[in-house]
Amino acid sequence: MTHPWLSDPIRRESWQEESTEDQIRLALKNVMAVLAKANVPANNVASVTVYLADIRDFSQMNLIYQEFFEEPYPARSCVEVSALPKGVRIMVSAIGVKASF
Repeated sequence: MTHPWLSDPIRRESWQEESTEDQIRLALKNVMAVLAKANVPANNVASVTVYLADIRDFSQMNLIYQEFFEEPYPARSCVEVSALPKGVRIMVSAIGVKASF
């Protein structure tokens, strides 16, 4: 069994121009894309860490998060940080479990 670790790369300089909702969706879409490339289904994610520039965005993030993950949800931590690279409002890291045969 292997444990791929990933985080959402900030692929565009224009992220800071996106709304908070759009940034949340982009971050989670990026995580899903990396998981798919590693052949790790979303239901094999063991842990997710969400970094928010403003903890008041938690409710909005939580609603969108539920569009990407299903019950039983992976373990999750969410923390507010003082700053994120390139002025983004959210970053996500995840640990997935991939069976190796």
